[in-house]
Amino acid sequence: RFNQAQRNLTQGQNADGGWPWFKGGRSNTFITRRILIEIGRAQHLGWGDDLKKSTYKALQWDSRNVKKHYEWLKEKHPESLQGKVLSYDILHYLFARSYYMDDRHFTTEADRYYMQKLTLYARDLPTWYEQTMAALTLFADGDTMTAKVIMEEIQDIYEVTDVDEVIDKLEKPAIRPEAE
Repeated sequence: RFNQAQRNLTQGQNADGGWPWFKGGRSNTFITRRILIEIGRAQHLGWGDDLKKSTYKALQWDSRNVKKHYEWLKEKHPESLQGKVLSYDILHYLFARSYYMDDRHFTTEADRYYMQKLTLYARDLPTWYEQTMAALTLFADGDTMTAKVIMEEIQDIYEVTDVDEVIDKLEKPAIRPEAE
């Protein structure tokens, strides 16, 4: 079954490196990142090594898109790069890339810019889910201190004690108690 799934993924990948929602469609960033995340998880379990070429192509395609958008923002809307610039789209990109840190670090100017923003504003993300993605991304990039602080805050805010509670609270906004 897994071999068939690998063949389907390889055959369904577009020549540009991205994956479409449906075979023959345009490459889509969301589905490409979801596939990269799942392949990354499988590879951490020892499966999916045959997909390294596909993941490399997908990472390159996604990185080019993020870089192109970042360059467009710099040129046309430089003011938009000030402050808390961290969309779910960018967070999803960084999280997907974090599965491949062994051989592809955040190397472009856009990657470094967004990782810097993630370090600064990860604790301000609106949901537990986004904060967890941020913590895992920072951890993979070597920032274990920030990742640990975020995870401890999540645990304190949500009083997480077991898996069922985590699932129930996954998408609820993170509301921090006011400082005394």
